[in-house]
Amino acid sequence: MLSKLVTALLTFSLMISCPLTWAFGLSDLQNTLEKSAVISGDFEQTKDIAMLSKPLVSNGNFVLSEKEGLLWLQATPFPVTLILSDQTLRQKMPGQPEQVIHAKDNPMAFYFSDLFLGLFHADADVLNQQFSYELDGSPEAWTLVLTPTEAPLTKVFSQITLSGGHNIDVLTMEELRGDKTTVTFSNIQRASALTDEERRAFND
Repeated sequence: MLSKLVTALLTFSLMISCPLTWAFGLSDLQNTLEKSAVISGDFEQTKDIAMLSKPLVSNGNFVLSEKEGLLWLQATPFPVTLILSDQTLRQKMPGQPEQVIHAKDNPMAFYFSDLFLGLFHADADVLNQQFSYELDGSPEAWTLVLTPTEAPLTKVFSQITLSGGHNIDVLTMEELRGDKTTVTFSNIQRASALTDEERRAFND
């Protein structure tokens, strides 16, 4: 009887000193990446192309609006403005006429655009429908590795990896043909509404 009591007390003591560690899951990641009406920041994009000896590097900033869409402002190596909404993709370059692509004319472009937005929020519906995934880490430091399971992604990407903490810090897309694109995000800001300047950029 005494031995059983001692064993029970030791077990209870170990449970207190070594609490159970709960696994960090996809729902936890979504909570970590708190949704905001507006997310903005800087980016550096490096594209390694199998046929080129040096990577292509571009820099700029972006604004992601729940209502308006995505504003992608590339500053170097040359200025380009991309404005993505539900139905149109607009591209502006200095000294050139604006190019507009409509969703009905190029649904594949919008498929990948929607995918990007889903990745940025770690949208569980998008991830579960299109990928198998491995998630490791904690809210402060995590890595999410996505392997495509559905066409057309299976024909383009071998793997997509996201990592970060309370924001996505790095997005890496590896293509079947050997090309790799890495986007590093920094200076992330969250807001409840667009600034006047951002609103004009979306609507000009």
